[in-house]
Amino acid sequence: MSVSITAILAIEDSLANRLTKTWKRIVAEMVAVAMPYVERKEWDKAYKLADRLDMSPVFDQNREFIKYCTYSSMLFGASRLRKDLKNSAVANKSWGWFIDDVLVGVRVQIRDNVGKQAREAYFAEIARLEEQAKQVQLSSVLKANFNPDQPRDANGRFASTGDSPQEREWLRDGKKMQRDYMKKGGRPGTRFDMVDAPPRSQEECDMLMKFMGGIGQFVLKQGEWMSPPSEPPNIELGEMKQCFMNAGRMALFNDDYEYVEGYMISTSIPFPIHHGWVVKKGTNEVIDPTMGWRPDARYVGVRHPQKFLMRKINENGYWGTFMNGRDLPTKFLMGEDPDFEYKK
Repeated sequence: MSVSITAILAIEDSLANRLTKTWKRIVAEMVAVAMPYVERKEWDKAYKLADRLDMSPVFDQNREFIKYCTYSSMLFGASRLRKDLKNSAVANKSWGWFIDDVLVGVRVQIRDNVGKQAREAYFAEIARLEEQAKQVQLSSVLKANFNPDQPRDANGRFASTGDSPQEREWLRDGKKMQRDYMKKGGRPGTRFDMVDAPPRSQEECDMLMKFMGGIGQFVLKQGEWMSPPSEPPNIELGEMKQCFMNAGRMALFNDDYEYVEGYMISTSIPFPIHHGWVVKKGTNEVIDPTMGWRPDARYVGVRHPQKFLMRKINENGYWGTFMNGRDLPTKFLMGEDPDFEYKK
């Protein structure tokens, strides 16, 4: 008589599955208990319910199987020491008292180890519900406050009167020229007015940024230089003069991108422009959903983590994080926002 390692591993897997099913059911029941707090958005109370997770059922409901696994493991150990297990103390169960003592320690281990897994799973589920609630709140804010047809002033901010007739005409003409450009085979991610020219040198870029004053210094200190990719990205471009909204939406609803706000410096424009774009996470590769692919451009800006961007939009009620609706600097721009981790 012998016990194979394959059999022992199969028994351990079976035990792990039984324990997992039990603690997952306990977590699901506790999440159900937390739902009234979730619905009222009382997140602290929902998280604190984890203290009430009781892992004793995990052991109690599987006691006999745990005992069986313990006994099997001891048989396996005995089989390594003697060929005939029939006459061993383990086979004769003369070590039953020892197994009972071992079970006491096993119960503590299961309570601690499984309890840790259960709490982590519970926290993850409450965090998911919290994030989902924020997304719903954000969506309602977008629908209520960020109507694409809402009038804007010359700086792209929301306004009650809209732009001047000349600017409205310029936007209409631009949309028509973009449609015609795409119908004639324009490349996705590019605009009809794309300039085929080399970018400005780093020395020229640094010189231009010096004239941008405090905002320019903030961007240079907290941000980084970025460049467009070698080929245009396959994206659909948004509305002109709505760069913060175009980039913000792209970053909030696609986890592959990160929102950046700062300055764009182009050969075709005589000065840096306050601008918003996105980058692919983990890279400095600029994706500009407003101006499109501009190989002649250089970008310098500050990355915004997704949760930070979402929080600022909800707090402020508008796109863009540098200036408020009255063209005054925000706490973020002043270096006083507690939600942002500034560079030293």
